[in-house]
Amino acid sequence: MDAGTGAGGKKAAADAMPWRSNAGKRSVESGEILKYCPLGLEEQEFLEQASEQAGLSMRGCHRVIRVARTIADLEGKDRIGVEHLGQALFFRNQNVLRE
Repeated sequence: MDAGTGAGGKKAAADAMPWRSNAGKRSVESGEILKYCPLGLEEQEFLEQASEQAGLSMRGCHRVIRVARTIADLEGKDRIGVEHLGQALFFRNQNVLRE
């Protein structure tokens, strides 16, 4: 079993990212999302502009940030970039179009 799988891997991931510690449960208040998923100035401006164009609520923006953090994690990046936010918005739009 490699280090990223099994109970030990899940615990290590939860310790590294406390906002994900209770999968399926709301473990972080929406006001704390930027504590665990900080955005740079360029990323903030991108998200503000995109949220205005798409009519996203604050809750919608937080969900986009969470997905962007996951994408950045999968790429092994420490910070969320504009490209991660763009991908998260793309996935969100794909889900909206299906409904």
